[in-house]
Amino acid sequence: WLGHYLKWLRTSPQGVTERRARNNHGTCYDLQVASIAAYLGDLSLVQSTLQASWQRMLDQFSPDGRQPHELDRTLTAHYCCFSLQCWVNLGTLARECGEDLWDFTGSDGRGLRVVFEWLLPYFMTNAEWPFPQDEPCDRDRILPLYFAYRDHYGTEGALAEIDNRYNVKPIFFPHDGIKPFWMLGAGFLLGDDEH
Repeated sequence: WLGHYLKWLRTSPQGVTERRARNNHGTCYDLQVASIAAYLGDLSLVQSTLQASWQRMLDQFSPDGRQPHELDRTLTAHYCCFSLQCWVNLGTLARECGEDLWDFTGSDGRGLRVVFEWLLPYFMTNAEWPFPQDEPCDRDRILPLYFAYRDHYGTEGALAEIDNRYNVKPIFFPHDGIKPFWMLGAGFLLGDDEH
């Protein structure tokens, strides 16, 4: 079934349209294709998809860390977080497959780190979100993004420190793209009984 779905993603008019999308739809496309290809053992497709994601970063991010294609929408806070969550998931998969999306930067500095550092302070400091957001946005949805940032880049500068990921909200609405029980990470997998 996954093989048929992967073929449909890569050849159908809908799949081709999503592959070309310049917002989170394109990132979700890459995430699906790379994940399914990895499961099916098509390492060539995994690598080509992840390498194409480098160009997608340059298209989706501005040098100051904004996501202009998400800021053109009416639910900008949601989509900036959702898009970045997709990049976290894609970056995690890439790392497991020997590619590095986390530390990739374009010649003008575009990359995941600068996107995190632009977005996180709005939520970590409870600053007013200055862009359209037609519905309430769950501000706690920044927590998995914060911990992904902290786990990969450490803490520094204006980003507030949160003591323990296990004392924060464990489950989010599925539409947010945050994996179930997102905080069950390395501590549990490595047998860390303190968590």
